[in-house]
Formats: sequence, C-alpha cells, structure tokens
Amino acid sequence: MKIIYTIIICISCVTTLFSQAGQTASGGVATGINGSISFSVGQIDYITATSLNGTITQGIQQPYELFIVTEVNEKNLELDVSAYPNPILDQLFIFIENEEIKNMSYTINDVCGNLIVEEKILNQNTSVFMNDFVNGVYFIKIFKNSAIAKTFKLIKN
Repeated sequence: MKIIYTIIICISCVTTLFSQAGQTASGGVATGINGSISFSVGQIDYITATSLNGTITQGIQQPYELFIVTEVNEKNLELDVSAYPNPILDQLFIFIENEEIKNMSYTINDVCGNLIVEEKILNQNTSVFMNDFVNGVYFIKIFKNSAIAKTFKLIKN
C-alpha cells in the first residue's frame, strides 16, 4: 500500500510542475507568410542585472535583438548615386550622376557580412543581375578611391 501512495504522490508532483509560468493580461501567437511570433502583454515577473559587460533581463518572454554593424567610422563622401529598384526582383541598377567613374567599385554583402560580389564600375549606369541571389537583405557599398562613398540596404524578392 505504501508503494501505491508513493507512486500517486510522485505522479501528482511531476504533473503539476510548470516552467516560466506567470500572470499576463493578454497574449497570443501572430502568424504570417514569413513565420510566427508569440507575445504576451502585461508581463509582471522580471529581474534585470546590469554590469560593465552588458545587461541580462530574466523573465517570462524576452525579445531577441540582432544588431548589424556594417562599418566603424565610415567616411561619407559626397556622391550622387542611386540604386533601384528596391525591392529587387532580378536586376539592380546603379546610376551615378555628375561624377567621374574612374576608381569606383561596388561590393554586395549579405546580412552576415559575407562578400557576395565585388566589381569595378565601368559606366554611369551599371546593371547587376541578382536573379541567382537568395531572397533576403543585402548591403551594397559604393567605393570611390577605395573609400566607402555610399551604402544602401537592398531587399531581394
């Protein structure tokens, strides 16, 4: 009989354990073509610890943030350049107005900073074929005399 009571107590203890339980005013799951995200409104249980190395917040649901640093101390040269269309389907056009294109080039990087394309600019109107690129976000940097003159954020659909 002791064994039966012990088993019942163990089962009831195991089934009543919860992880990250708390009272919130509202919440749910939002879904779309690009994925889903769960959210809660009215989170009341959290603890924040701050030090010289950063901040940690402990709670029921925490956001995940991604920061991308493209360049540090980037020199912005005066350059009249445009990149279109944005978002891109197949082809990107780089148009440079009123500038000598000598010693100009461009690079295209993905969001992780990986170099995808590096080419010299030979005409005022340059075409970049992107139909083989995976859909996503890219950064194009226009260089003049090896210095970054302009940076664009591009979306490939």
